[in-house]
Amino acid sequence: MNSRIIIVVFTILLVAGVIAAFVFGFGRKKDLVKPVLDEGEGVKKEEFAENPLNGVKVPIENAPKVLERRPLVVMMGNNTDARPQSNVSMADMVYEVVAEGGITRFMPVFLYNEPEKIGPVRSIRSYFLYWILELGDAMVMHDGWSSSVILEASAIDLIDKYSVRSLFRGGLYGYRDPGRLAPDNEYISAKVAREHGSKLGWDGTREFERWRFKEDSEKVYESEPLASELNIVFWAYGDYDSAWAYNADKNLYFKSTGGVEHFDPEGNVQLSAKNVIVQFAKETAVNDEKHHLLYQNVGSGKSIIFLDGRKVDSTWVKRDLRERTMFYDLSGNEIRFNRGVIWISVVPDRNEDQVTYK
Repeated sequence: MNSRIIIVVFTILLVAGVIAAFVFGFGRKKDLVKPVLDEGEGVKKEEFAENPLNGVKVPIENAPKVLERRPLVVMMGNNTDARPQSNVSMADMVYEVVAEGGITRFMPVFLYNEPEKIGPVRSIRSYFLYWILELGDAMVMHDGWSSSVILEASAIDLIDKYSVRSLFRGGLYGYRDPGRLAPDNEYISAKVAREHGSKLGWDGTREFERWRFKEDSEKVYESEPLASELNIVFWAYGDYDSAWAYNADKNLYFKSTGGVEHFDPEGNVQLSAKNVIVQFAKETAVNDEKHHLLYQNVGSGKSIIFLDGRKVDSTWVKRDLRERTMFYDLSGNEIRFNRGVIWISVVPDRNEDQVTYK
């Protein structure tokens, strides 16, 4: 009798285990792989995986590149001596934010592509960490960090506090290009960065909340105001003003910086994006020896989304340092971005009137 009970209990546990494995393992993975259907006959033609960063459809044989590894973030200079930067055009998304003195830095995020040369690599500021943490514990390559007696401005202390996957902290250094002057001559290979991350035990990924995406053909925002030109003055220095020109034929925005078309020397292509986000956030200077900046990027505020040649007034919300920043239209609907590169320009909210369009 006891042996029968044991057999029954064992069978129940075995079945429950199989169900759990399907629901939380195979089933969860399957949700990330979406079939493409032939609308005419309803016959499956092919399958693809969706890049969780920008919604781009990836051939199913390349699915592990976007489903089974964490994003790679690189801190990159944008001072005049740092230009032109290598392989920004290969990033899935890019952040552009003032580091100090009105000088912006780029923070490109790579998942699908693996460029051989990324840079120039520069140091990191504390507020960039909160965007990194929301991307599935992404790993970040930088050279140096802000250090301050004030914790919130001290990137090195926050990296340790929040266990940020810093490749630099983990002993990785880039290589120097002798054809350029220091400090704007350090570069890193995505392959080398990922191999070093693997040695540190950073294989795999952690899921993060995804944004919603749409096809170019879906005219979700055709009732919004037209906007074919966008100009962003972060502070008041012309060398760091950002401008975007919309090309309707390609449904792309092309970038200029400081009044000059901004090109990537690797392939000689002008930087472009399918979506341009302007996120307004409170900027403050802390009372430390270097007057480091802080951006209030946990909370909520105004934003403007530019896509399909339209301007969409919106709001952003980030409820916790590890939660994803989400964007909503003024009716409370989550923004549906075009599949493709997303460029996020974070502008001090005091300078809202310095973002113009026509």
